[in-house]
Amino acid sequence: MAPTTISVVIAAYNRCAYLKAALDSLICQDLPADSFEIIIVDNNSHDKTPELAASYCNRSEPVIRYVKELKQGLSFARNRGAQEARGSIVAFTDDDAIADKGWLQGLMSVYRQFPDAGVVGGKIKLTWPVEKPAWLSPNLEQSYGALDYGDEIQALRYPKTPFGGNFSVPRALFLELGGFNEALGRTRARLLSSEEVYLCRLIEQRGKQVYYAPQAVVHHTVLPERMSKKYLLKRAYAQGKSNVMVEQKTGVRQHHAWRREMRDLAGTLKGSIRHIFVKETRLSAEDLFTLFFIAGKLKQRLRLYQK
Repeated sequence: MAPTTISVVIAAYNRCAYLKAALDSLICQDLPADSFEIIIVDNNSHDKTPELAASYCNRSEPVIRYVKELKQGLSFARNRGAQEARGSIVAFTDDDAIADKGWLQGLMSVYRQFPDAGVVGGKIKLTWPVEKPAWLSPNLEQSYGALDYGDEIQALRYPKTPFGGNFSVPRALFLELGGFNEALGRTRARLLSSEEVYLCRLIEQRGKQVYYAPQAVVHHTVLPERMSKKYLLKRAYAQGKSNVMVEQKTGVRQHHAWRREMRDLAGTLKGSIRHIFVKETRLSAEDLFTLFFIAGKLKQRLRLYQK
């Protein structure tokens, strides 16, 4: 048997209806089946995820393994998967994502081409199981996981990074840096994110490069329960908090941050008031997103200031 080159980690939480399609897409990758493995990390699911995983784990190639992570949260689950991995590269995707057949090949080709690669991530396209709301503009799709930096391989610099649903990293480097920061990342109770941004910052500080691989494509399903303005605004607020947490944890200079963000908030409020009272129109979802995003940033800066 050939050594495992790449380990795919898929964190699962109560989405067995989507997990089957995700696993089927991974089994059909166009890499040799003995060169990669799939690790399902069950993060305390109480649906049929364990039974579904068991039905896949009797395969010989690719090897599929099932582990359970009791600490709740996406970062905990992904870190556990990396600890269990046997491949030299760990690739992360989601339990509601479907990978193109060439996904892993697209990631690995960039590692072969660029020996200085510390992270390689690819394109994420959205799939809508029900009709997309009219208010959800293309500019807001990134908040639902969409990522498209074009059709050419390119090196990325902070704050431009791949997203966690299509993200890979050399396992030894990942473990050496402590993995995804567990103060960041989704849990049942919070929508914090940017754990991959945090890791990319650390990897850049080590002199490694972050690359975008456009041929490595996954399709992320937008869950119907997330197609509401209430969810979007919670997501915006949490993203603002997450951005400040990453800056603080990775040593990005905070000088004049308060002043800049108060200026941004004032400008956004001025535009919002003009819309409502002068133009007599409602605020768009994009305007509301910006307001809540800035509010989240200010809230987190205030928390840090008070410590």
